[in-house]
Amino acid sequence: MRMLGITALLGTVLLSGCTGATAVGHRYYLLRNASGHEVLGAISGPGPSPCGALICPGAVYARVTNDPHDEEFWQFEARIKIRSVSGIPYGRQPRDYNVIGSRDRCEDERVHWIARSIPTEPCRGPFFFRHEKE
Repeated sequence: MRMLGITALLGTVLLSGCTGATAVGHRYYLLRNASGHEVLGAISGPGPSPCGALICPGAVYARVTNDPHDEEFWQFEARIKIRSVSGIPYGRQPRDYNVIGSRDRCEDERVHWIARSIPTEPCRGPFFFRHEKE
């Protein structure tokens, strides 16, 4: 009985972790990457934002709407190698990457990760978002 409860709890945690980032109402920072493309960066709760402060002055935010009249993005998962402080590898951590634009643009971005031998999942979507000001 105890094992069944632990299994059910683990399943719930895993499933809920997969759906939150594209759920209607989820917020992101709208940033520019080194290539000049706009990307949706995660707002991960308390702690520093991508600009190093608790809130980025003048930052543009985006909210997932899943309304096809809004701007489109696709998402893929990459599994990044995790290493201890001493450099010993101990597994891979899944991370979601959002690509603004079409599925083809997402797959083009994913190819760069595959070329570096980083396992990925195919792009999923489409999802939609709207720009908003804080």
